[in-house]
Amino acid sequence: MPIHERLNIEYWKQVCPLQLLRERTRRLPALGGITGPCDIAALEHLRDASYGNLPGLERVPTDVFIWSRGEPEQRLVTKIGGLPYREARKPWPTAPSGIPLTFVAQMCFADSRDLTPVIPGDVLLIFTEAKNWGTEEDPLYDFMGEAEDDSYLLFEWVSFHNFPLITQQEIPKTSLEIMPCYATIYRTWDYPQVDEFAYPDLAENIPGVIEATKIGGICPWSEAPWSDYTEDETSEYLCSLRSIDHEMSWPFPFLNMPDDNDWLDWGPGGPLKIGDVGFINLFLQRDGTIRWRFHTP
Repeated sequence: MPIHERLNIEYWKQVCPLQLLRERTRRLPALGGITGPCDIAALEHLRDASYGNLPGLERVPTDVFIWSRGEPEQRLVTKIGGLPYREARKPWPTAPSGIPLTFVAQMCFADSRDLTPVIPGDVLLIFTEAKNWGTEEDPLYDFMGEAEDDSYLLFEWVSFHNFPLITQQEIPKTSLEIMPCYATIYRTWDYPQVDEFAYPDLAENIPGVIEATKIGGICPWSEAPWSDYTEDETSEYLCSLRSIDHEMSWPFPFLNMPDDNDWLDWGPGGPLKIGDVGFINLFLQRDGTIRWRFHTP
């Protein structure tokens, strides 16, 4: 039985036609990361008009997550912030410094088993240490600093079980508040061999490899200078977790939020930011542990 709701892409392509998005931005759409329904609708519109139907292209399936704001009815789903799928009364994880960690996100693999290696659980929980990257007078609590070495991340595998789930009252308060969001899943393709800049009349670029919170597919930025880290004999690309942002002039920053009335009033906390609107790629090692790599555009 599916865990996530499935995105109706044909509906969203009607709600977010290219002409509307072009009028809102007053230019050709510049596609970066995918977080909201207009982002993925624009990408699929542009792929339909360019390379999406060309024969002979390598297509690698990937599950992309599109966000709604708030807490889901189903605690198992892929989500950011808020309440994790974690057993009540289980000791809360702490950093080596002894302070309680902040729950950042969880990735649910139940609907994506065909895209992953054998994994040691159903849900991967991600925690971070809330460090102050600012000053005492002007504090700045963010997911991480300038590089991986600045941050302490902890990963915890959880399997589906009929246990009582942790409540908000049981979660220690930390200085880093993250606005809760939950995901709807969309199965699409990565195209690792296309020329993303071959259609200048349509858009500045039409990404072949999707940069989003996603499971499977092609690792984003795997051709970057540090690509020797992404895949080796002991680890496989598993998934990515991306910051939440959107094109400010477009509607539907979230599936359940038609307009962005006030980007700065999205409490509690703000939308997830990883560095400067970056993301992390996660890799599964043979022993079931996680390696990760941070990237910012």
